[in-house]
Amino acid sequence: MQMAIVTMSPNALTDRRIGPDRRQRRFRAFLYQFTHQRRRNDRRCAAAACYVDIHEPLLLLTTLTALLMCIIDGYNTLLLLDLGGVEINPLMRELIDRDATLFFSVKYALTAFCLMILVVHKRFLLLRVVSGYHIIIAVIFGYTILIGYQYRLLASI
Repeated sequence: MQMAIVTMSPNALTDRRIGPDRRQRRFRAFLYQFTHQRRRNDRRCAAAACYVDIHEPLLLLTTLTALLMCIIDGYNTLLLLDLGGVEINPLMRELIDRDATLFFSVKYALTAFCLMILVVHKRFLLLRVVSGYHIIIAVIFGYTILIGYQYRLLASI
C-alpha cells in the first residue's frame, strides 16, 4: 500500500478567502451580539442543562437586586457595629477588625463572584432539584429577611 504525499502552497487556503478577516474586528463582533442574538435557548442540547450566550433581562434584574441587597447589608452591618453590635461571622469579623473598606470589598466581591457562577449555570440543577436561577431568587429572599431583621435592630436601638 502506497501513501500519496500532497503538498500545498502556504497561500493555498488564503487564496480562497474573500473580504477582510472578521476576527480582527473585535469591537464590532461585540456589538453584533446584541442585534443578532444567538444561543438564547438550548437548541443543540436535548437536556435542560446547557450554557447560553444571551440571558434574559429578568435574570439581570434579579442579579442586580441581589448585589444591591448585599451593599445594603454591608452598610447596615457597619452601622450596627458602630452602635455596639457584634459580627457573628468570624471571617467577616476579622475583615472588619482590619479595615471596614476591606470588609465591604471582600463581601461584595464574594457575592458578585458567586452570583456570576449562578448566572452562568442558571439552567443547571443542583441535586437535580434547584436551578441556578432559583438559587438567586433564594438569595434575594434571604437578604430580604436579613435586611428586615437589621432594620428591626436599628429601630430598637
